Amino acid sequence: ETGEYSQKAVETVGKFAGALLSPYEFELVAAAAPLESDKALCPEVLSLLCVFLRDCIALRSGGRVLFAALEKQSLEVSQQFGTQNLLNKYSEMSSLLRLTEGNPNYHLLSAQISSKLKRS
Repeated sequence: ETGEYSQKAVETVGKFAGALLSPYEFELVAAAAPLESDKALCPEVLSLLCVFLRDCIALRSGGRVLFAALEKQSLEVSQQFGTQNLLNKYSEMSSLLRLTEGNPNYHLLSAQISSKLKRS
């Protein structure tokens, strides 16, 4: 069940989740690649990344996942990163989501998503 999100957005966030667990930074860059050419997908993916990270934070705090389609990935990421690290990632993604309300450079924005997920 993907609810309000497209299958493509769910798949893209799933790739980001896998990339977060990978030691290779290229995985994050590859996950972000579709966002450069699909302007409608970028805000949707950022919104779903926020939901995904919220679920990871909730799991660390004894809560439950709200977006079931990515439950397995949420559990894996929540076990790999500390609460503060996940909160930082959530904050960075929500800031980038706000940028999509204007007319951003999507090539740069997709690069920022990868960079901020890796470094936050």
